Formats: sequence, C-alpha cells, structure tokens
Amino acid sequence: MILFVDLAKSCGGAEIRVLSTMRGLGRSRRCGAVVLKESPLHQRLKAEGFKTFGLPYWRGSVRNALAISKIIEQNNISVVDTQNAQSHLWGITAAALNGGSVARVVTAHSSRDMTISSRKQFMYDCVLRLCNSLNTNFVAVSKSVGQYLKDLKISSEKITLISNGIDIHGLTQ
Repeated sequence: MILFVDLAKSCGGAEIRVLSTMRGLGRSRRCGAVVLKESPLHQRLKAEGFKTFGLPYWRGSVRNALAISKIIEQNNISVVDTQNAQSHLWGITAAALNGGSVARVVTAHSSRDMTISSRKQFMYDCVLRLCNSLNTNFVAVSKSVGQYLKDLKISSEKITLISNGIDIHGLTQ
C-alpha cells in the first residue's frame, strides 16, 4: 500500500496532486493518506471515501514521526510519499524507523523560494539532505525543482521528473 503524507494546514498544489493521484489509483485499499486532523485535505479525502489517518498533533511535533511509524507498521505500507517540509521530515523518518522494506519518496514541489526567510530555506535544505541520507528517492515536479535538488548534491539517479500540468487536449474539447 502507498501512504501519502501531507501535513499541510491549507489546500494548495501539493494537496491537489495527492488528491488527483489517489483518485487515479482508485478507492481500492492500495493507498491512504496521513494528514492533519480536520485539515481541508483530510475533509476532502474523507468525503470521497479514501482511507485517511488524521494526526492530532502540531505539524512540528516529533510525535508525528512515531504516529506515522505506527501507521506504516499496522497497515502493511510498502511506499511512503511525502509532500512538504514537515511531511518529508516526519514521514521519511517514520519510514526509516520501519526498516529497509519501506520505499521512501520525497515529492519536491518547490525550489529556492525568495518569499520565505533564509532560516526557513536553510531548514528546508537540511530536511531534504536528511531525507537523501535516509535512502530516499525524489520526484521533482518541474525542471527547476530537479535542478534545485541537484544543487543540494542529490544524485541525478535518485531524481525523477514528473511535471505538474494539465491536459490541454481535454480543455479544448
């Protein structure tokens, strides 16, 4: 089973990607999501009948890693795919706690962001480097994000480009 981890407080592009990917996988028991309890994504996934695990903790709490680790163990999770800084930190750490049988994927949605503080950017860089050290593969949602990961000394072999986009053919019909 694939476990998506998205600890966002609001709903944006990463959350839309999780929702659309889960829709694409279908409502079989092949996927589930760890989210913040009662977040917009949690409410949408529940409304559509997807398996969700709502965490009651502040997204900066280390208790998230322990809770996610327990979810992985109890639900026969084979892949953990994380979506943002806190999700990367706690989800990949939890997967590592469960040993080498759980594949780890960081879906990186942004590169250097001039709108956030240099301290937050530094922390995000550190989280990505930590994930890299924990035998994680990376999905870059654009070429610029892929280059950002390479700039952090993440091997090209560990990065897959899966561009965000829309079906323009479907829009014209």
